[in-house]
Amino acid sequence: MNRFNTQPSQNVNDSMSYTGHADKVRNMLITKDQKRIISFGLDKQIKCWDIQTGNVLYSIKLPEKINTGAISSSESLLFCGSNKGKIYVISLETKQVINVLNAHTYWIWSIIVADKYMFTGGKDTSIILWDVNTLSSITKVSHKDRVNCLAVSPDRSLLLSGSYDKKLKIWKISNTTPQLECIETKSFYRTVRSCRFSNDGKYFVVGDYSCKISIFTTKNLSVIKSIKIGGLVNSVCFLNSIPHQLSILAGTETGSVELWEINSKTKLKQLKLHDTWVCGNIH
Repeated sequence: MNRFNTQPSQNVNDSMSYTGHADKVRNMLITKDQKRIISFGLDKQIKCWDIQTGNVLYSIKLPEKINTGAISSSESLLFCGSNKGKIYVISLETKQVINVLNAHTYWIWSIIVADKYMFTGGKDTSIILWDVNTLSSITKVSHKDRVNCLAVSPDRSLLLSGSYDKKLKIWKISNTTPQLECIETKSFYRTVRSCRFSNDGKYFVVGDYSCKISIFTTKNLSVIKSIKIGGLVNSVCFLNSIPHQLSILAGTETGSVELWEINSKTKLKQLKLHDTWVCGNIH
């Protein structure tokens, strides 16, 4: 899929389509001011879009296919993960590559930046913790298969990692001596493809390839709801625009995005936005 859709208002029926990549769009992010989208494509292109107009503000061509990316907390640097396991560090002031990190041995599937730390997960089964300021690796931990997704809690105390090994690992992030300690492992019937914390950090959601989303409490790491949906779950997020509701958006391999109200397990909407997989993050 060489295009992606956005929801420009809080009305889940509204959407805009952005077309410009020559190959699949694997991931995207939205800037803090909610005015720009940065997309990462297998056409080796990174594009920055104006959300309101859909115009491309700039494009950056890289030597390798780009699977995922993240922006620094200061929004001065862009980190782009490639199919060769490299991280291209781009200055957002000059739009130039200022460093290339040899991070993983193959595809990088997830990059998360949390203040002074960066976390990367790859097909080589490893998760690497980085110092953003020095761009040096601090420590490495692993799964038994490809690492598909990462998520950091709002208070920066926990890291989630989901893998093809059908496991979700929950890691404690130590700030005094930067380390990752696995405090719990959750098993799933099939591949864990996506995970995300709620904005308040009280919950996290996990999507897997058994067509299921599972909602956990962060306090005791226990599951409170499981919902069967209409496809393999490839992306999930909490929707915070509906007051007094715990709501989740889930993207599937059918190209649909489903909106669920969690407490009542009610499907509020189903939008057919793509012809095939909804890839990358839903925001």
